[in-house]
Amino acid sequence: HPWIGFVSLAGALFLISLALLTERQSRAPAKDLSQEASARASIIEADRRNSESVVAMGMQGVLEKRWSKVNDRYLDASNASADIIGGYGGMTRVARLLLQSVILGVGAYLVILNELTAGAMIAASIMMGRALAPIETSIANWRGFISARQAFSRLSKALPSASGSASGTQLPAP
Repeated sequence: HPWIGFVSLAGALFLISLALLTERQSRAPAKDLSQEASARASIIEADRRNSESVVAMGMQGVLEKRWSKVNDRYLDASNASADIIGGYGGMTRVARLLLQSVILGVGAYLVILNELTAGAMIAASIMMGRALAPIETSIANWRGFISARQAFSRLSKALPSASGSASGTQLPAP
Protein backbone atom coordinates (compact mmCIF):
# COMPACT_ATOMS: atom_id res chain seq x y z
CA HIS A 1 0.00 0.00 0.00
CA PRO A 2 1.34 3.50 -0.76
CA TRP A 3 0.94 4.66 2.84
CA ILE A 4 3.26 1.92 4.07
CA GLY A 5 5.72 2.90 1.34
CA PHE A 6 5.60 6.56 2.38
CA VAL A 7 6.13 5.74 6.04
CA SER A 8 9.03 3.41 5.15
CA LEU A 9 10.59 6.03 2.90
CA ALA A 10 10.26 8.72 5.58
CA GLY A 11 11.84 6.34 8.11
CA ALA A 12 14.68 5.50 5.75
CA LEU A 13 15.35 9.20 5.14
CA PHE A 14 15.34 9.82 8.88
CA LEU A 15 17.81 6.96 9.48
CA ILE A 16 20.05 8.19 6.67
CA SER A 17 20.00 11.68 8.18
CA LEU A 18 21.02 10.11 11.50
CA ALA A 19 23.89 8.37 9.70
CA LEU A 20 25.04 11.66 8.18
CA LEU A 21 24.72 13.38 11.55
CA THR A 22 26.78 10.60 13.12
CA GLU A 23 29.45 11.19 10.49
CA ARG A 24 29.55 14.92 11.08
CA GLN A 25 29.54 14.72 14.87
CA SER A 26 32.08 11.91 15.13
CA ARG A 27 34.65 13.22 12.65
CA ALA A 28 36.61 15.42 15.08
CA PRO A 29 36.55 12.98 18.04
CA ALA A 30 37.68 10.17 15.75
CA LYS A 31 40.56 12.29 14.47
CA ASP A 32 41.58 13.11 18.05
CA LEU A 33 41.40 9.43 18.93
CA SER A 34 43.64 8.53 15.99
CA GLN A 35 46.22 11.16 16.99
CA GLU A 36 46.21 10.04 20.62
CA ALA A 37 46.58 6.40 19.56
CA SER A 38 49.59 7.32 17.44
CA ALA A 39 51.17 9.29 20.29
CA ARG A 40 50.51 6.42 22.67
CA ALA A 41 52.08 3.89 20.29
CA SER A 42 55.17 6.03 19.72
CA ILE A 43 55.73 6.47 23.46
CA ILE A 44 55.38 2.74 24.01
CA GLU A 45 57.93 2.03 21.29
CA ALA A 46 60.38 4.66 22.54
CA ASP A 47 60.11 3.38 26.11
CA ARG A 48 60.59 -0.20 24.95
CA ARG A 49 63.70 0.67 22.93
CA ASN A 50 65.27 2.63 25.77
CA SER A 51 64.14 0.45 28.67
CA GLU A 52 67.65 -0.58 29.75
CA SER A 53 68.87 3.02 29.85
CA VAL A 54 65.75 4.13 31.70
CA VAL A 55 66.24 1.50 34.39
CA ALA A 56 69.95 2.31 34.68
CA MET A 57 69.21 6.02 35.16
CA GLY A 58 66.28 5.42 37.53
CA MET A 59 63.77 7.24 35.33
CA GLN A 60 60.91 4.74 35.64
CA GLY A 61 58.76 7.15 37.67
CA VAL A 62 59.10 9.95 35.12
CA LEU A 63 58.20 7.66 32.25
CA GLU A 64 55.32 6.23 34.23
CA LYS A 65 53.88 9.72 34.71
CA ARG A 66 54.39 10.54 31.03
CA TRP A 67 52.70 7.27 30.01
CA SER A 68 49.82 7.93 32.39
CA LYS A 69 49.17 11.38 30.86
CA VAL A 70 49.25 10.07 27.30
CA ASN A 71 47.11 7.07 28.18
CA ASP A 72 44.54 9.25 29.98
CA ARG A 73 44.25 11.51 26.92
CA TYR A 74 43.79 8.43 24.73
CA LEU A 75 41.09 7.01 27.01
CA ASP A 76 39.29 10.37 27.12
CA ALA A 77 39.33 10.59 23.31
CA SER A 78 38.14 6.99 23.05
CA ASN A 79 35.28 7.62 25.45
CA ALA A 80 34.23 10.80 23.64
CA SER A 81 34.16 8.99 20.30
CA ALA A 82 32.33 5.98 21.72
CA ASP A 83 29.75 8.20 23.43
CA ILE A 84 28.86 9.99 20.21
CA ILE A 85 28.73 6.89 18.06
CA GLY A 86 26.95 4.85 20.73
CA GLY A 87 24.40 7.60 21.29
CA TYR A 88 23.52 7.85 17.63
CA GLY A 89 23.52 4.05 17.34
CA GLY A 90 21.01 3.86 20.19
CA MET A 91 18.85 6.56 18.63
CA THR A 92 18.89 4.62 15.37
CA ARG A 93 17.78 1.39 17.04
CA VAL A 94 14.96 3.20 18.83
CA ALA A 95 13.89 4.93 15.63
CA ARG A 96 13.87 1.67 13.71
CA LEU A 97 11.79 -0.11 16.35
CA LEU A 98 9.43 2.87 16.54
CA LEU A 99 9.17 2.85 12.77
CA GLN A 100 8.22 -0.82 12.82
CA SER A 101 5.48 -0.02 15.32
CA VAL A 102 4.25 2.85 13.16
CA ILE A 103 4.20 0.53 10.15
CA LEU A 104 2.13 -1.97 12.16
CA GLY A 105 -0.21 0.84 13.22
CA VAL A 106 -0.66 2.10 9.67
CA GLY A 107 -1.12 -1.49 8.51
CA ALA A 108 -3.74 -2.15 11.20
CA TYR A 109 -5.60 0.99 10.17
CA LEU A 110 -5.53 -0.15 6.55
CA VAL A 111 -6.76 -3.61 7.60
CA ILE A 112 -9.68 -1.98 9.43
CA LEU A 113 -10.50 -0.04 6.24
CA ASN A 114 -10.27 -3.32 4.26
CA GLU A 115 -7.47 -1.95 2.07
CA LEU A 116 -4.88 -4.46 3.26
CA THR A 117 -4.81 -8.00 4.67
CA ALA A 118 -3.38 -8.85 8.08
CA GLY A 119 -0.68 -10.99 6.48
CA ALA A 120 0.41 -8.12 4.27
CA MET A 121 0.57 -5.87 7.31
CA ILE A 122 2.93 -8.26 9.14
CA ALA A 123 4.97 -8.86 5.98
CA ALA A 124 5.36 -5.12 5.39
CA SER A 125 6.61 -4.63 8.95
CA ILE A 126 9.15 -7.44 8.63
CA MET A 127 10.34 -6.32 5.19
CA MET A 128 10.75 -2.72 6.30
CA GLY A 129 12.74 -3.82 9.35
CA ARG A 130 15.03 -5.94 7.19
CA ALA A 131 15.45 -3.17 4.64
CA LEU A 132 16.49 -0.61 7.26
CA ALA A 133 18.78 -2.93 9.26
CA PRO A 134 21.89 -2.13 7.13
CA ILE A 135 21.55 1.56 7.96
CA GLU A 136 21.39 0.76 11.67
CA THR A 137 24.41 -1.55 11.36
CA SER A 138 26.43 1.08 9.53
CA ILE A 139 25.81 3.60 12.30
CA ALA A 140 26.71 1.06 14.99
CA ASN A 141 30.00 0.32 13.21
CA TRP A 142 30.78 3.90 12.22
CA ARG A 143 34.08 4.01 14.13
CA GLY A 144 35.52 1.39 11.77
CA PHE A 145 34.46 3.39 8.72
CA ILE A 146 36.09 6.52 10.10
CA SER A 147 39.29 4.65 11.01
CA ALA A 148 39.48 3.18 7.53
CA ARG A 149 38.97 6.60 5.94
CA GLN A 150 41.68 8.15 8.11
CA ALA A 151 44.08 5.30 7.34
CA PHE A 152 43.42 5.76 3.62
CA SER A 153 44.07 9.48 3.95
CA ARG A 154 47.36 8.88 5.78
CA LEU A 155 48.45 6.34 3.16
CA SER A 156 47.52 8.70 0.33
CA LYS A 157 49.75 11.36 1.86
CA ALA A 158 52.61 9.00 2.72
CA LEU A 159 52.89 6.95 -0.47
CA PRO A 160 53.79 9.75 -2.90
CA SER A 161 56.65 10.87 -0.66
CA ALA A 162 57.88 7.28 -0.28
CA SER A 163 58.21 6.59 -3.99
CA GLY A 164 61.57 5.04 -4.80
CA SER A 165 64.24 6.76 -6.82
CA ALA A 166 64.50 5.93 -10.51
CA SER A 167 68.12 4.80 -10.24
CA GLY A 168 68.72 1.45 -8.60
CA THR A 169 71.86 -0.18 -7.36
CA GLN A 170 74.15 -1.27 -10.16
CA LEU A 171 75.16 -4.87 -9.74
CA PRO A 172 78.11 -6.54 -11.43
CA ALA A 173 77.36 -8.94 -14.25
CA PRO A 174 76.79 -12.49 -13.01
